[in-house]
Amino acid sequence: MDVPTTAPELRPGAILIKLDSPGPVLFVQKRFGFSNEVIGVLKFRTMHIDRADPSGAQRTVRNDPRVTRLGRILRWLSFDELPQLINVIRGDMSLVGPRPHAVAIKAGDRLYGEAVERYLHRHRVKPGITAWAQVSGLRGEVDTLEKAHARSRTISTTSSTGPVGSI
Repeated sequence: MDVPTTAPELRPGAILIKLDSPGPVLFVQKRFGFSNEVIGVLKFRTMHIDRADPSGAQRTVRNDPRVTRLGRILRWLSFDELPQLINVIRGDMSLVGPRPHAVAIKAGDRLYGEAVERYLHRHRVKPGITAWAQVSGLRGEVDTLEKAHARSRTISTTSSTGPVGSI
């Protein structure tokens, strides 16, 4: 996918990424979407190409050595998520909805679907670029089962109002 022709608004980020480190501008990760369908979620690449984990099994942690200098800034500003607007245009995602998780991500030592009750309910709607959990301050690393459960509770909290209620 050619960022300058697909989404010219993303050109500045693409140029900076190319200047910062070798490799592609975009990173595509397989994540769960609507009805548990696997979709390719686009992000600006923020890691050194030889250290990335496309499966998502290896969590990104604070001060992760795999993240590039520019990648730290893009992640801090959440600009790495901007290419997901292309996913929205394609119909794979919405602006607001549960964040799509990587297919290999775990809560503790178990896959999310096995570890978190009602986890699969999140796949009843399209995933979003932002979600109630992020707006509520539940951003960052999910390194415990308790954090995973806290984030899954936001699914039932917003289910009566739907995505519009989250905005």
